[in-house]
This record gives sequence, C-alpha cells and structure tokens, in this order.
Amino acid sequence: MKTIFQAAHENDLDALREVLASARAVDPETGWTALHFAASQNSAAAAGLLLEAGAAPDALTPAGETPLHLVAGAEVARVLLAVADVSTRDGAARRTWREGSFTLFQELAVRSEVYLRLREAWLGRLLVRGVYHEEAREFRVMKLGWKDARERCLAWQYGKGWRCFEVADLSEVSLSGEAPELDRAGKPPVCVELLDEGAPASV
Repeated sequence: MKTIFQAAHENDLDALREVLASARAVDPETGWTALHFAASQNSAAAAGLLLEAGAAPDALTPAGETPLHLVAGAEVARVLLAVADVSTRDGAARRTWREGSFTLFQELAVRSEVYLRLREAWLGRLLVRGVYHEEAREFRVMKLGWKDARERCLAWQYGKGWRCFEVADLSEVSLSGEAPELDRAGKPPVCVELLDEGAPASV
C-alpha cells in the first residue's frame, strides 16, 4: 500500500481513499480502532487527526465500548466530547466514576439544566426557590457535586436548616437576588462526595 504522502504526491485518489479508510479499520487482535487506541493513551492530537480522516467516534469494541469510554485523560476527552452524543457521554462518565477517576468524571459528566442553574446560584450566592417532593423550598446552595455519580446539592433551607437534595427531584427552580445571611447551627450532613470544580469557599 502507498503511504498517504505518495498517494497525495501522485494524485492517486484511489490509494488516498484506501489510506484514509484505515482510520476506521479494526485491529483483528483487540477489536479496537485506531481511535480507541488514541483515546486510551490520551493522544488528543492523534484522535483529532483520526476524526478528521473519518474515524467513527461511535465504533464499539467487542466489550461494547466507544473510544470515549476508554479515555485516559482530559485532553483527549475534550476532543471526543465534541462529537459524542449524550448517552455515550453519560455512560463514559459513569465508568470513570466506578474506576475512581473523578477528575475525568467531571470532564465527562452531563450536567442537567437544573444543576447548571443551581451552580449559577452557588457561585453567585443567590437565593433559590424551587419544588422538592411536591413542597415549595427556599434555600441557598452551599455545596454542589455528585454522590454515586448522581447530582447532589447541599443546601441551607431557610426556617428548616440543612438539607440534601437530589438534583433530579428538584423542579420549578428560579433564582432571586442575593441570598440572606445564614443563621445556621450544627454540622452539615455528608451530601456530596465529589465537589464540583470551581467551588467557592467550603462551608
């Protein structure tokens, strides 16, 4: 087979197509594509080139893993996230959680719309109003992150004290002005195992 350089130099389009098609080739021993190998070695530049050449970001190994499931670092994760669907991204994030790769988990985690609003309130120290288990709540976000790969929020609910909210169960969330100062007592519960990066001062 001609190299990509020879094919281009000789304007041999058939040979050029053959070389570029190998970006989708599968290794007979492992069942991996070149993109799987690039992902597993955190080779972001190689992954980018392979994608440009037509590598399939959704190609599966015999174990059912896409390249994103095998990422070894944030750099290559960012390259693959640009072409990943939400389901693949969520599956890859859960895998990194199970493996204890929490920095990589934060890179891959799909943050819900409610979570992003709570994060805005957290960083801006804003008052939050919302409904949790069919009850109206008014609170200030004190910590935000994950437990068991699920979005969690440690909050101070005015008039009630510390609360731990499953973000998926919060609805009708709205943000108001600056949250009032807290008059809190007692130790907060352990609600969040992994704090979101960019956290304000801890409680």
